[in-house]
Order: sequence, then structure tokens, then C-alpha cells
Amino acid sequence: GKPDTVEVLPEDESLGIGETLQLHAIGVFLFECRGSLTIDPNTQWKVLGSKPDRHVEVDSSGLVLGTSCGTSTVEAKNRGEAGTTTVTVNCSN
Repeated sequence: GKPDTVEVLPEDESLGIGETLQLHAIGVFLFECRGSLTIDPNTQWKVLGSKPDRHVEVDSSGLVLGTSCGTSTVEAKNRGEAGTTTVTVNCSN
């Protein structure tokens, strides 16, 4: 069924350029039941914003790759319900 809300975890995580981070989409259903939507075929992962705001890439399984320095918002959408988390790519000077 359709989730009431979608949560994306972990929240506010950081990684380096060339590093990967696995995100998880959790569907919250009626009666507070939770279920993983990370690799659900109905889950679409995307990095929000215009190209300069996208410091990471995300694949269809929620795996994030750091590509440039900065903070980006990653969204998981499932049957019209969406959740987001922020991911920061750290660069050492």
C-alpha cells in the first residue's frame, strides 16, 4: 500500500569526495507500522536543486556518491509521498 509518510535516514550525514553513503527510505504506514522502501521499485531517489546545488549523486538503491564540496538534499519519493535528508560533502583544505 501507499505510505502515509516517508523518512530518509541517516539524517545530516557527511562524507568525502569519492566516498559513498547508503541511505534508507522508511515508509510509515497506518498505525505507525514501518517498512523499508529503500529498494522498492516504486521508490524514486533524486538529488534536489539545480546542478550547482547537487554535490552528490544517488542511484536507484539510495547509494550516495560525494562528487563536490557542499551540502545537498536527497529525496526518496514513493507513490507520491516524499522524504528528504541532507548530505554534506566535506573537503579538507
